[in-house]
Amino acid sequence: VKRYIAQWKPDVVIIAGRWELEMPRHWGRTPQLSSAGFQEAYTNTVRWLEQHSKKVVILGQIPVLPLRDLEDNTKAIVRKYRANGNIMPRFQEHPEMTALRKDALTILRLSANTNVIILDPDPIFHHADGSVRYYNHRGVLYSDDNHVNSLGALELKPLLEPYFKEIS
Repeated sequence: VKRYIAQWKPDVVIIAGRWELEMPRHWGRTPQLSSAGFQEAYTNTVRWLEQHSKKVVILGQIPVLPLRDLEDNTKAIVRKYRANGNIMPRFQEHPEMTALRKDALTILRLSANTNVIILDPDPIFHHADGSVRYYNHRGVLYSDDNHVNSLGALELKPLLEPYFKEIS
């Protein structure tokens, strides 16, 4: 990827990730790096990208649905829908996950400047009551507990569209 970016020198590079996995206190996983190590590796990557593109857009992590790992979203939601009297269930992200995502976003924001933009999709995927907004009038927005599907990607359009317009 670096070879192509260095060769093409794109106007905009957009990066998204499940940043909470890089945090050292992620439960059930041995950390690869300390917070300082993650910050250093991330900063080095962003600085390199700045040298090889005009703008770097970093997309923060979306909320993680509290569904079992590897469970089919649709089946899990339908099961909870039926158990809930045929009303779409409200899901709250686990508080530790929310804290990890916010801590990771803080590290991401340390690199923000005129050429590095940090976008937070979190408000798009929450209701006013703090529950995760995982569906709209067209359907479910997630393909699993932590990835958006094509409908979910459309929800990000207002956040990303200015950067696509800038290069078109």
